Amino acid sequence: MIPIFFNFLTNGLFICVRYANKFKNQLKQTNINQFVMKTFFISIFLVGLLFFSNLTTAQTEGLPTSTLVSELNLPAGLTNYLALSFDTKKLAYATRLPNSVQYSFYFRERGANSWNAEKDIPAINSLLTPETQIGGLGFNYNASVLYFSLDAKDGNGMDIYFTEWINNQWSDAQKFDASINSTENESDPCISADGNSFYFVRNNLEENEFSESFECKIIFVSEKINQKWTKPFRMPGQINSGCVCSPRISSDNQTLYFSAVVNKDFAFDVYQTQMVAKGIWSDPTRVEIISNDDSNIYPNITFDGKEIYCINQSKKNTKKETNQIYKAPLAKGLAPKKCAILKGKILNLENEKPLQASINVINPFTSKIISTYTNDAKTGEYNFFLNSQTHYRIEYWQEGYSHDISQIEIPTLDSNKIFEKTIKLYSNASLVLNVFDQENFQPLAAKVQVLEVESGNILNIEPKEIFAGRYKMLLPLGKNYKILASKLNYVTDTLLFDLKKVIQFDEFEKDVELAILKRDFVINLKDGQTDAPINSEIVVVNKTRKETFYFKGNLDEPGKYKMQLREGDEYEINVLSREGYAYYNTAINLEKEPEKLMDIGLMPLNADANLKLNNIVFETNSDQLTAFSFIELDRLVELLAKNPRLKVEVSAHTDNVGSDAYNTKLSERRAQSVVNYLTEKGIKPEALIAKGYGESKPIAANDTDENKALNRRVEMSILEVTEKTSQE
Repeated sequence: MIPIFFNFLTNGLFICVRYANKFKNQLKQTNINQFVMKTFFISIFLVGLLFFSNLTTAQTEGLPTSTLVSELNLPAGLTNYLALSFDTKKLAYATRLPNSVQYSFYFRERGANSWNAEKDIPAINSLLTPETQIGGLGFNYNASVLYFSLDAKDGNGMDIYFTEWINNQWSDAQKFDASINSTENESDPCISADGNSFYFVRNNLEENEFSESFECKIIFVSEKINQKWTKPFRMPGQINSGCVCSPRISSDNQTLYFSAVVNKDFAFDVYQTQMVAKGIWSDPTRVEIISNDDSNIYPNITFDGKEIYCINQSKKNTKKETNQIYKAPLAKGLAPKKCAILKGKILNLENEKPLQASINVINPFTSKIISTYTNDAKTGEYNFFLNSQTHYRIEYWQEGYSHDISQIEIPTLDSNKIFEKTIKLYSNASLVLNVFDQENFQPLAAKVQVLEVESGNILNIEPKEIFAGRYKMLLPLGKNYKILASKLNYVTDTLLFDLKKVIQFDEFEKDVELAILKRDFVINLKDGQTDAPINSEIVVVNKTRKETFYFKGNLDEPGKYKMQLREGDEYEINVLSREGYAYYNTAINLEKEPEKLMDIGLMPLNADANLKLNNIVFETNSDQLTAFSFIELDRLVELLAKNPRLKVEVSAHTDNVGSDAYNTKLSERRAQSVVNYLTEKGIKPEALIAKGYGESKPIAANDTDENKALNRRVEMSILEVTEKTSQE
């Protein structure tokens, strides 16, 4: 306890002597000692109160002194216009030798344990002459842009310029935005880490109590709104009191350091102020640790917020200039708010090479863009600052490439923290297209083409068929497409596929349903002898797709059956038997036949009527029926069951291959096989007679395979129709 209290007392004495020295020009020499003693005892009292109340402030934490940064200063020269990057890895400054009147600007990067050798900045130095009036420097968020000020003798006085770090060198200088530069001497530029606020000073054109001793300036700020800088406005009066210079905004975008003279007998001291709300700043607090009898200008805070660097500059009335870089520990109460660095690389997913892209930092609740950044085109690297206790939506994108959108919450931080994320964007997206039949949802093997909407051209993109009806294609991003799917006898369909919008996925799957072209088809059903329209049940089988449709007669239009048949398909039309009539079946191929109308005459079941049985097939040189025959035979079973008064002959016929005797015997056995099938299905044996005619009754010449097939047949002839009994 005693050493700590003794430290308070010695600090009190230090403060008394320091302030007595500042006021020595206003005090008579004989009164100085009395002033020191009185102030000393007052300080003991105040420090004692502070000690026993266990209070500490940012101004009394041991009060260590600032130290010279030897490695950054010329041994026998002057250093000025200091600027540290936000991450403390780069700095820029100007130096000149004592016997010279011209400064030269240099750039240095931080190595593992020390600062690397300085490098010339030709973009600035090439503009300088011994008469050139120059001002301060300032980096942007990632030190890729360096702002500076000088008088180019163009009639506008001091203006702000900038140079960019491109391909490991500083580009030619360009004059900064015209809304900021004027004829009022702008200098000491500084831009916020989020790129939305630009601070600088202008000459104070109004005379005040400091005008005779100092070149007084005023701090201005311009805000970027919709990517344009607004007209600059003065910072509040509590900041712009006295003479001010060298503003420096910290990485939290809220803590501002600057140098000011508030008493004409004092030098420039460093002050800190914080934004408490938009446009509202706290009263400035003097940073005691770096303030002394000399002027301390161009304050810079290290990334960790633990140290402050500045230029210690001799006052005007001293004979020897002593501009040097000093540093000192910064009290916690004066440090910026803690923040995070989000850093990483943006790569092309397809080749893993660096890709230059844009980065939007967005308020996730309002969707307002907070700030925008661009990564390094050569390395792909990016880094920017984010405030703690804040939610963000980060969007990475490039024209013709995908978007990467992620949410991030920066928690409360005890110290500045680095977050890393590698982003991989891609320039192509994979589209899997499924082509279906609109009616039955079966996959369709179709022709798929890709058309670019803007040009209207069909692109040379060949979709890969995974299997029938499923296609995969690779499409460049940044364009609008029409995907055309077509197939014979179907209506071509178009899928609009927009890859100009925000794309976050590299694979898509879409479905296209093709509508079949249909033919209006009409069946007129009538009595085969009288042509009178009759009704019966018609079964239409789509043999191509194995679909079956049932149609019943219409009382309003007897005998007329209207339907829509799919173009290109093959159908089987079956008219079921009704009492007193035979059944009827036929096939139609709509790919080959243009018909839209079919007249069908049902044969009345009268004596001597003949009915050809279609599709009755036997094993070769055998009377064994194949399963293919059962459909037709079952129709015959149904007909005979509905008409029990019929007595019929089942006859079989052959072509002329083989001997007559062999063919006759074969045909007899085949006719008997049909009769056996019918009796097994419940038809009375006495109603059936089997008869084999061999090759004796051809219906076509046996000169071609087709005609021979016609002659190999089974028929049914009605022998007798018995009268109805009283019980029927």
